[in-house]
Amino acid sequence: MAFDPFASGVLSTDVFERPGCILLVDAEETFRRGLASKLQEHGHTVLSASDGQSALKLAQDTELDLALLEVQLPDMNALDLCRRLRAGAKRRYLGVILMSALQDPQAQVRSIECGANDFLSKPIDWPVLRARLGALLKYQRAIASLQTAHDNLEARVQERTSELLAANASLEKEGAYRKQIEKALKESEERYALAARGANDGLWDWNLAAKEIYLSPRWKSMLGYEPQEIGEDSNEWFKRVHPDDMRGLREDIETHIRGNSAQLEHEYRVQHKDGTWHWVLCRGMAVRGPDGQPYRMAGSQTDISARKLAEMRSAHDALHDDLTGLANRVLFMDRLGHALRRVRQSLNVRFAVLLLGIDRLQIINDSLGFQTGNQLLLAFGERVQSCLRPTDTIARLGGDEFGLLLEDVRGLIEATALANSIHQALTDPFALGEQSVFVTASVGIVLSKPKYERAEDLLRDAYTAMHSAKASGTARHETFHSGMHAQVVTLLHLENDLRQAIKGGEFRLCYQPIVSLESGRITDFEALIRWERPPFGLIQPGEFIPLAEETELILPITLWVLREACAQLRVWRGRFPAFPPFSVSVNISGKMFSQDDMHEQIAEVLKQTGVQGADVKLEITEGVLMEKDDKHTLASLGRLKSMDLRLMIDDFGTGYSSLSYLHRLPMDILKIDRSFVSKMGLEEKNSEIVRTIKALAGNLGMAVVAEGVESAQQLASLRQLKCEYGQGYYFAKPLDPGSVEKLLAENPKW
Repeated sequence: MAFDPFASGVLSTDVFERPGCILLVDAEETFRRGLASKLQEHGHTVLSASDGQSALKLAQDTELDLALLEVQLPDMNALDLCRRLRAGAKRRYLGVILMSALQDPQAQVRSIECGANDFLSKPIDWPVLRARLGALLKYQRAIASLQTAHDNLEARVQERTSELLAANASLEKEGAYRKQIEKALKESEERYALAARGANDGLWDWNLAAKEIYLSPRWKSMLGYEPQEIGEDSNEWFKRVHPDDMRGLREDIETHIRGNSAQLEHEYRVQHKDGTWHWVLCRGMAVRGPDGQPYRMAGSQTDISARKLAEMRSAHDALHDDLTGLANRVLFMDRLGHALRRVRQSLNVRFAVLLLGIDRLQIINDSLGFQTGNQLLLAFGERVQSCLRPTDTIARLGGDEFGLLLEDVRGLIEATALANSIHQALTDPFALGEQSVFVTASVGIVLSKPKYERAEDLLRDAYTAMHSAKASGTARHETFHSGMHAQVVTLLHLENDLRQAIKGGEFRLCYQPIVSLESGRITDFEALIRWERPPFGLIQPGEFIPLAEETELILPITLWVLREACAQLRVWRGRFPAFPPFSVSVNISGKMFSQDDMHEQIAEVLKQTGVQGADVKLEITEGVLMEKDDKHTLASLGRLKSMDLRLMIDDFGTGYSSLSYLHRLPMDILKIDRSFVSKMGLEEKNSEIVRTIKALAGNLGMAVVAEGVESAQQLASLRQLKCEYGQGYYFAKPLDPGSVEKLLAENPKW
């Protein structure tokens, strides 16, 4: 009777596309139910169990194709369960994939060495699982088919040989038997080819003794070769392996041949006919003789270039900035840590860290849009990179900040020279579409020193130096020194105390009178904030207002000042009903204009204190008016005017003026800065400046308040120039509310 592998139960030709019966074992019910649903959607039959014993009962009378096992099971080790599931000839080739949420590469290696076919990390990436399931099902069925055919053939050969020896059959019968064997072998080879086509992998069969290897046509076509272009010498395989991967491949082959691994599984690069390198996954298994020594190895080769490319792209994206393509903070800190380790190993090694912050990038974003701002960031990174050496690292750390790591520098001179080169490179404009934009950068410099043990400390000090450079102006660089850190600590304590001051009611208001120069009588009071900071005493606004602006604590402080001043005005109106009506002026921070509900907040304060808008003047610095977006500013000022509030430009003439813009502002009063008034009589040009400002204000329909009046001569000069109002120590210093009441009771006239 002829041996028929198909009739004997070996897999039919459609087996490779058929869904499988999968045993899913995991203690987490939600995860198990979700994964089972996914598998069933793709036609697979799923047996689900929460522990090893339940899994063994389910699998007892079921023909399984593959098992998905959680490494940590409540009642047994997943590898023990794997061995028990494979007990018996029927399941010896059962495919097993282990799953675990633990990120332990050594555990993955041990799992593969102990017999698992694959390992997946949780959370499960479904496309990856689906691809690996499909490949493993095809591969396991192909190997099982090949092994079954081989076992059946070998059993038949042994059976027939025994019959021939026992019966001493004739030579003719022996010849007929040989023909039968040849036919069976041919059918086995056909089945072998069927397995290759079903799995879409290249197959190989290596005769270890003869050092000859059979490489299937598919194996060769993967690399762009025709079948006849590659011979049977085993070197045909190895000479195409990437030199950097050869050692690892040979070590894994030797490990498997010695019997120290259940099967060979290795990823490496192999050269295509066109010279490119492709990533492949090689799986194989040794065939051993009665003495346990291997005499053959057979397996498959799968092209995994697409997966490797995706992995490399993912790894690149994790370490590089999406917008600029430069290194990101993670990669920069890693390289900075490596540089620190080099310094510890050799005292002769030095490096520098430069932190760059683009000056006034927010203005570009507000005026030209974030898309233009992003174009600028990209172009900025490219221009700075052009100033660096190939060994230097540039990274975008976030927002408008870039970090530079200069390894093997000779000292501060070299780091400073680079900072100057960057400043010089930035003098040329950036062409962004139809716009030409000029930008500068503030640079903080830190040199490596033995005291630094953490990369974070270096970057912290670089930030400190950069902020010191920004505080000094634009296009500057500063080198970190220990005094900067002490200053930062002091500012931190000041900020903490400032936050407590808001809650603890530590602020006080003083009031300085504003006098009509025509009548000599008080018409207004400017509210000026002071801070009684325990245990330091009275703190002037110049010492804490800039920090409040930077931290945006200025917003609640501004509203507190407005509320307190309005409430005090209401009290004075009640106590001095016969006094001519006077108003109160309050400085408004530019940060308030960024609040969408600024007008509602101010209206609420007026309502709570019972003060009319016409009784309040809001002082806004000239710099704020020039820096803000003109459309937004005009709209905001218009709404304030609609509330009957009077608007004043504070510190006029200090360098921000834009006369073409000024006439569009709905302002009522200009306050001439004290720097001009205090020098009247000393320098003729200062009197001319005051005269010009007064004439400009008159042409624009605005009144003028001259600040800093300190002498009768200045007062006389201002009256001669017909300035409407004056304010300064000549009339009175800022007074507490009680002193103001005494002054009002005296009803002075100047």
